[in-house]
Parts: sequence; structure tokens; C-alpha cells
Amino acid sequence: MINQSSHYNKNSSTSTKSDFNKNTLFKHISLSILERFLATGAIPGKHARI
Repeated sequence: MINQSSHYNKNSSTSTKSDFNKNTLFKHISLSILERFLATGAIPGKHARI
């Protein structure tokens, strides 16, 4: 199981690394915006679906 995981990661790292970075960056930005809305006292109901 460990060998299969490492082998899969080596093969997929080159093709999915850029997409993974974009997804993590998008999540980080979304969380930052959500925290700012909550901090400013905005209505959380509008952004609950994020």
C-alpha cells in the first residue's frame, strides 16, 4: 500500500501540482474573505454556502 501510494504521488505530482496549488490558494483566499466578512459584522447567512 505504501509503495503504491508513493508511486502514484511521483507520477501525479507533475501534472496535479499546479492545480493543487491553485485550489489551496483559492481556499486560502476564500477563508480570508469569509473571516473579514465575519469580523466586520456582515450577515453570515449570505456566505454560509462557501
